[in-house]
Amino acid sequence: MISGQEVIEGAVIATVLLSIVAHGLTTNLGITLYTNRVGALSDHAPEREVSDDLVDRFWDDTVSSQTP
Repeated sequence: MISGQEVIEGAVIATVLLSIVAHGLTTNLGITLYTNRVGALSDHAPEREVSDDLVDRFWDDTVSSQTP
């Protein structure tokens, strides 16, 4: 055991828990701000273009079947 290990562990635990709570509290605010900003863009903005190029890398057979 290192000197001050209990203090370090307590600080790490408190930081992680505070981070989880802060992210949870600000999620809806962030979503609202983002949707309002994108909603105010013109119809020709790149963010409004439909794209079929999105790939789910977890389920994409071409990615998972590649050999190193």
